[in-house]
Amino acid sequence: MVQHPYEQVGCFKDKNDPRALPQFIQNYPVNETDLANSLAAVITACAGRVFTRGFWYFGVEYSYECWSGVNGSLTYNIHGPSNSCLSNYGVGSFWTIFVYRFTGG
Repeated sequence: MVQHPYEQVGCFKDKNDPRALPQFIQNYPVNETDLANSLAAVITACAGRVFTRGFWYFGVEYSYECWSGVNGSLTYNIHGPSNSCLSNYGVGSFWTIFVYRFTGG
């Protein structure tokens, strides 16, 4: 699968209602013994799945949940920024979502 380029937007708070990115895409397995590679694979898999749906913004929450939405560029930051993501891995944690956006045309 061709990977489309994306960049980090940052870490943001999330709540149940409304969600920062309202469309749940998929959960991905995480290998705790190879966390860095496993979480990188989650981000890559999420990006590929989201791109095929035509969304431009996506995020990873709780380390393994992929979220997106048609108006993601307008909603990802509705609850404000957060410092609680696992930023060194590029994923969110408890009620935080690490957001990405696709780049290019």
